[in-house]
This record gives sequence, C-alpha cells and structure tokens, in this order.
Amino acid sequence: MGCLSWPFKALAAVVLVLVVIGAVLYRDQLREIGSSVFGPRTPQSIGRPGTRALAAALDKVATLASAEKDSVMLTATEMASLIGDGLDPSFRGHLDSLQVELLDGRIAVSAKLRTSALPPEALGPLVFFVQEWEPFSATGPIQVVAPMEAEWLIEQLSLRDIPFPREMVQWLVSNALGGTAESGFPVHIPEGVGHVAVHPHGVVLYRDGP
Repeated sequence: MGCLSWPFKALAAVVLVLVVIGAVLYRDQLREIGSSVFGPRTPQSIGRPGTRALAAALDKVATLASAEKDSVMLTATEMASLIGDGLDPSFRGHLDSLQVELLDGRIAVSAKLRTSALPPEALGPLVFFVQEWEPFSATGPIQVVAPMEAEWLIEQLSLRDIPFPREMVQWLVSNALGGTAESGFPVHIPEGVGHVAVHPHGVVLYRDGP
C-alpha cells in the first residue's frame, strides 16, 4: 500500500512547489486581482474627506452639544472631513486630493499643494523643478483654543518628501500659507467640542476637558 501511495505524495509535493513558485512570481498580479475583487485595503488610520462622512461626524458632535454624551469617537474619514471643511478657505483652496492619517497625538495631512502658494525663496533651487501641483505633507497636534475653534500646530512640513527646516516651517505657515504666528492653521469645529485626543484607531472628541 505504501508503494502505491508514494507517487501521489510525490505528485502533491510537486504541485505544492509549483503553486508556491507561481505565487512568488505573480504576486503583484494576484494582489491586483484581489484588490479588484475585494477592493483595496485602506488602513484604519487613513481617511479622505467625503460628504457622508462629514454628515456622520456632525451627527456625532451634535450629541456632545446636546449633552447626550461626554465623548464621541470619529473615524479617520470623519476627521478628514471635519478638517477639510474647517480649514480656512484661503489655505484649503491651495490643496487637492487631501488625505488624513491619524498618528499618536498628531494628525498628518497629505495633499497636492498649488506651489504658487509658496514664495520662490522658500523653494530655493527647487523653484526651477517644481510643477504647478506637488505632493505636500504636514504633521502636528490639534487642540481646541476657543469655542468652535481649534488650531492644528504644524511641527513638520515637506514638499516632494523633502522636509523644510524647523525655522522655515514656522515662517512658511505664518507668512506664506495664512497660518497663525505659532505656526498653526485655524480649524473651525462644531459647537460642543472641548478637547481633541488623536489615536491611530480614531479621534476622541470630548465635551469637556478629560
């Protein structure tokens, strides 16, 4: 019986080896097929603005204003929608394809930036190479500074993955991009939010300070 079964075992081993080799050689194609069937996998910490997400975020915040809850949690998409809706139009108008990533205590925003918003002296030699729209990212914490007003404080700023020096970040935000003197961007927030706590899995909005 053992003599009869070994050819089948050998065949199964060969088939297994071929499957493994095929999976390695065609892993990119298989990944694309999987994405087309099941949809691309987006990390929980990343979100883009949307009208439905904005409505959902406002509904959640309304429970704070009505004192129904002490805190609510927003998804990355809902927070991205609040930020996209709350940024000053003079700055928001220079951004396209906005995306928000939730970090530990900070928010990272990636977008396409209209480079005409930046003064030539800020770009240095890059001024001869940049296109009209370039990849832009900014990272920093967000805090409530007054009723219905928050401030997104920028700690890191980069263009085409090239970081700006810290001293230039403050100057750019304050003078070129319409931010505050403390290198922050005002963000209009709904009534009832007293504190914001950012986590990779979501943003907790508190009615009162924690």
